Parts: sequence; structure tokens; C-alpha cells
Amino acid sequence: MSMNREQSKYANVRRRMVEEMERQEIYKNTKYLAVVADEVPYNQILANLAYTASPCHMKHWIVFPWHVALMANAFQRPVIHVSNHIMTTHLPLSHGPTNKAPIFLVYLEGRYHYNPFQFSGSVYPAPPISQSWFKWRSNVARDWEAVIQLNQEEWDQRFPVIPGITLNLEDGSSKD
Repeated sequence: MSMNREQSKYANVRRRMVEEMERQEIYKNTKYLAVVADEVPYNQILANLAYTASPCHMKHWIVFPWHVALMANAFQRPVIHVSNHIMTTHLPLSHGPTNKAPIFLVYLEGRYHYNPFQFSGSVYPAPPISQSWFKWRSNVARDWEAVIQLNQEEWDQRFPVIPGITLNLEDGSSKD
């Protein structure tokens, strides 16, 4: 994960995430890790992130959603994750709002690869906030919700929810 930088710079991304993980107590909380990282132990996650050799083998890849909240914290900005299965905004858990542009990550299905992208302008679409953020955020991070509201409204305008159709399958007769 080089985040649109030279591939050789991916070690810097990982290093910042390691530093944040060591600095913030939330990442040592076993209850948090049980929910967010499928109970993978702190030391194992830390060792995975600390690996900076190239090429980076699959067992050392950054894994979403495990690492996405950590990335938001390390870079002190929203991380917006878009894939066929997950569309979520991850906000920093331990830092208050900044005016830094979000990190947008689009998962390329079947390629096991993320592409970063940028929206132009100051208002960008932001999907719903990760539910785990509401549970684990610190007091200083609470203001992110209000800051990102305009961006969530932009998401709702660009990607409206299409209501489903309810079919009555109990009675095969037509009612004209």
C-alpha cells in the first residue's frame, strides 16, 4: 500500500501505522481487537505491519478492514473504503478533525489490490461511518461526525439508495 506514491515508499506508510499502533492504547485493547481484527493478537498485527521487505508477500499485506481504522489514525484523516462488499468511511479514533483530504481506497475485485483515488473540490462523497468508530472513538475524535456530515450528504445525492420491490409470492393470481 503505497497510497499513490512510488512503490518503494510503501515502507513509510507501514512505519507510520506501526508508530501509531505503538502510541495508542486502543490497539492493545483485546476487546477492540476481537471486534476489529478477528482476535488477531496485537503483537502479530504489529509484526505484520513492521515488515518492509520487497516484495511484500501475501502474509504481510495490509488487510482491510483490520488496518483501516489504524490508517485513519496514523494519517489523521478519513479513509474511505469502496469495494463490491464494503463502502464505509473510517475516521480517526484518537485524533480530532483536521482539514486533510481523505484517503480513498477502491478495491479491485479479483486482483487483491487497492487503488487510491482523489475527488476534486472540497466536498467529496463519504459513505456511512463505520459502526465500530462510534463504539471505540475517543472524546477528542467525536467532532469528526459533524465535520463529515456534508460529505455524507454528497454521498447520498450521488449514490441514492434504491428501494427494493416487495413481491407477494403467496398468491399467484393477478389482481387487476
